[in-house]
Amino acid sequence: MEKIGIVGAGAMGSGIAYVVASHLDGEVVVVDVAAAMLDKARSYIEGVAKKAVEKGQADEAAVKGLLKRLRYDMAETTVSDVFIDLTFAGVLGHAIVAMKPGYPGHAKKVGRLVAMMTPLKRVTVVDNDVDIRDPIHMDWVLNARYNPGRDTDLFSDVFFNLDPSIRSNTSPSVMGSKIVIDATLKSDPGPFSLPNKEIMTKGLALWKEVGLPEFEVCKRARLRIENS
Repeated sequence: MEKIGIVGAGAMGSGIAYVVASHLDGEVVVVDVAAAMLDKARSYIEGVAKKAVEKGQADEAAVKGLLKRLRYDMAETTVSDVFIDLTFAGVLGHAIVAMKPGYPGHAKKVGRLVAMMTPLKRVTVVDNDVDIRDPIHMDWVLNARYNPGRDTDLFSDVFFNLDPSIRSNTSPSVMGSKIVIDATLKSDPGPFSLPNKEIMTKGLALWKEVGLPEFEVCKRARLRIENS
């Protein structure tokens, strides 16, 4: 076999990549949508290889060859951040992807990729100007940029053995489903109706100077000011 791909650079994907590369002469490609995950995978694999050499479990030349055969590839370079809301944990977690779509349908494509490479049943894709860790901002974007009839992909016949919504007293293998939501902009809304950044910054400085109550400018407000 000349090449094999490992989808997902988490702990399991990294471990599989190391084992496969140890037994395969061809190229092993680790793919993930997030650059940070690929960096962690690379560090983990290199650390495991180094320890194997130190313990005499592997030959240094063989390990160098192994590391050369490994390649790390971010499937979508336009993805800037990924957050998994684990309020309900496990497969009930909600994956939220921030990206800059390059063409019509791009966000849905990325959402489908995340849905198919993880056990999560909910995936939402938004633009880079959204604070994906702020539930209020997420509620806003779903109201302002998401059209359910146009921007929803459903995947049926997906098996989840830990999904409580598909429990059945008659069949142990009831199939579930996944949802991908494209909440990215579909057209240019034009400039924000805000004073420019310089004026907003001076206003904040004056607010503090006169001793008005302290407050923190939330990320969604900072993103708006940066684009004003």
